Amino acid sequence: MFFNVVNSVLDDGTGLKLSVIGESSRLSELEFNFPMEYFDAVKFRDIFRDGGMYADKIYHLLSSDHSEPGGMMKGFIDLIFEYEGRYYIADWKSNHLGNSYSDYSQNRIAEEMEKHNYFLQYYIYTAALNRYLRHRLGSSYSYEKHFGGVYYFFVRGMNPEAGGKPGIFSDRPGKSVIEKLDKYFAGECK
Repeated sequence: MFFNVVNSVLDDGTGLKLSVIGESSRLSELEFNFPMEYFDAVKFRDIFRDGGMYADKIYHLLSSDHSEPGGMMKGFIDLIFEYEGRYYIADWKSNHLGNSYSDYSQNRIAEEMEKHNYFLQYYIYTAALNRYLRHRLGSSYSYEKHFGGVYYFFVRGMNPEAGGKPGIFSDRPGKSVIEKLDKYFAGECK
């Protein structure tokens, strides 16, 4: 499984594989915290309205959730890696979708992502990484230039020999939604 994961091609354009990412180009288990003292379910939900296919799924999911959490949101991003000047989020999933690689198709993975709220999870991860990079890179930071995207690796289904990138989900959330999330977590959307 390890060799299947690190040798799977993530991006056909560049031939990116995890096996080419050196130790100095990765950060494991980045911790983040967002205060939830300003949480308003309706305002939070509205951030995702008309934000793209996966953001719209989050919006519709949150439309039926009327919880009002408080306190602090704490999380850990499995892996952040840099490749050719762009930063990526990677999250490992061991969900069992079946016994063959064909069970890990893009459609099956998208269903699993929606079922477990992984779309919302990676939007929050992206907002956290956006903040981190803005702090680390300073005024030279640009979301468009530096943020590469998100990968969810369903490790049981990854196989570099299989066509169609089984087991790999990728997306690049739109900048406007991430900026709204950042402002929301900063308490600027009261």
